[in-house]
Amino acid sequence: MPYVKTALAAEALRQRSGGILAQRQRTALILFDGKRSVDEVLRQTAGLGVQPDDITHLVKSGLLQEEKPEPANSKSRATSETPKISESPAPQMNGELTIDEQQRRYKTAYPLATQLTATLGLRGFKLNLAVERAEGYAGLRELLPKIEAAVGPERATDLRAALDGAAR
Repeated sequence: MPYVKTALAAEALRQRSGGILAQRQRTALILFDGKRSVDEVLRQTAGLGVQPDDITHLVKSGLLQEEKPEPANSKSRATSETPKISESPAPQMNGELTIDEQQRRYKTAYPLATQLTATLGLRGFKLNLAVERAEGYAGLRELLPKIEAAVGPERATDLRAALDGAAR
């Protein structure tokens, strides 16, 4: 089940409310975007020791809420049953990459970027928030030099590869 951050969560992340969140919970909270399932977030944060109880704490604390589905109406049902290709006859381009390719690269690179910045502790907090606020592929691409400077180019190799479309 996908969860999204509440306004309280955004404030807690901005203010670094120490009493509410452990570092591992903070990292898990950052990963919830309405698209990732609880299982996916747990897999991505397993190395940090995040457990299902941590997610329960985030929900009970009012930091996460269930992603509310769109109201069911005939138009949304028809759209969801229609393949995306039929919605736009020509692929949209941004530079050399199609929108679909940018989304694919972002989807691969985003978890890598959050994992890298989460390892930096307090000094990486602003960078971690910048990754969270990044506007898709272009936003992550802009942050790559800062991430490489913070963690070193060698540790950021997989992130660079994901953004270049050569994910390993």
